[in-house]
Amino acid sequence: MAASKTAVQPDGVEDAMKRAMRLLAVRSRSRHEIRDRLIRIGFDEPTVEAVEVRLVDVGLLDDAAFAAEVVRRGVNTGRSARLTRQDLRKFGVDAETADESLAEVDEAGADEERALRLAERKAASCRNLHIDKAVARVVRHLCSKGYGPQVAWDVTRRVFRELDLPGD
Repeated sequence: MAASKTAVQPDGVEDAMKRAMRLLAVRSRSRHEIRDRLIRIGFDEPTVEAVEVRLVDVGLLDDAAFAAEVVRRGVNTGRSARLTRQDLRKFGVDAETADESLAEVDEAGADEERALRLAERKAASCRNLHIDKAVARVVRHLCSKGYGPQVAWDVTRRVFRELDLPGD
């Protein structure tokens, strides 16, 4: 029989810390994620809070750094700012921290520039396809990365015009 986890006990905190460290060894995580996972495992609130405080104190749990990493990864993979914001919400990052991390990529025209680069790469991989099929693939790809349909169509038309292919 497992002992009841009703009070912060050194063994409970140490076990929770080991679990949290294993989670952080896979990838960085938000405070919300660590808290949620430890509670789901069965650790009580005081134990989880003690682990969270310790991890924040040593710099292993930092929502601002985590959000910056999610944004950087999103930009590198061509995700829109809108979709990256949704990711941050899903990870439990507060709105203020999310806004600060997205400030650089949310600039006017930045999303369209990322969409354009993504469309150029996708269009290059579709050169051997019929034009209608190539255009549809590029538009679908952009939409899957979180760009709105109008942006996807506009950027795709622009790319195919630049390639001197009839994209309209």
